[in-house]
Amino acid sequence: MARVMGMENPVGARLRFGREGPIIGVVKNFHFQSLYTAIEPLIIILSPTRTEYLFVRIAGGQTAEAIAGMERAFKKFSTDRPFEFSFQDEQFESMYRNESTMGTLATFFAIFAIFISCLGLFGLASYTAEQRTKEIGIRKVLGASIPNLVILLSKEFIRLVVISFALAAPLAYHFMNDWLNDFAYHTSLGWRVFVFAGVLSLIIACITVSYQAIKVAMANPVESLRYE
Repeated sequence: MARVMGMENPVGARLRFGREGPIIGVVKNFHFQSLYTAIEPLIIILSPTRTEYLFVRIAGGQTAEAIAGMERAFKKFSTDRPFEFSFQDEQFESMYRNESTMGTLATFFAIFAIFISCLGLFGLASYTAEQRTKEIGIRKVLGASIPNLVILLSKEFIRLVVISFALAAPLAYHFMNDWLNDFAYHTSLGWRVFVFAGVLSLIIACITVSYQAIKVAMANPVESLRYE
């Protein structure tokens, strides 16, 4: 507000804003609305006779005693009005309740989507392993090692995961960036977030597929080739 009014040394100057009085101090800029809006100019008027809210800092573990004491003091001066109070953290929580709910829902659906995807990968890996049982048996007879067979069976699924991530990452960046731009002050999406998500996707896919791949690779080739 001091910058907007062009006042370099505002303390001590007189200001008329509804009523006239001296400026007794300048505080640092702070948010008095949600983070969706930028910090705006603010004038805080000190008027004890027109005070509507009283802010009290309570020591930890003494909340009940402090509230009871304030209620007693309040009723000494005002017997016809109820004693009402609220906690600042609850007001902040209600201010961002939508974001908190959205975060919880996003986490739930993300876990659910990963679970469904892993079921699909596991089923596809089982089907592919069943179809290639004889091929794996022949490769083992010809000297292929278990790690080579596991890589052979897994690389197709890893390729699918990489393609899926390459398609999903730009869309995720676009929608997340649009959501962050709704806030006047927000963080930026760095490349590390997407690298972490990609690596985590590959790890989950490898764990899901590796069971069937190792199972087929370690099977006795005699069992798969006995009728050939």
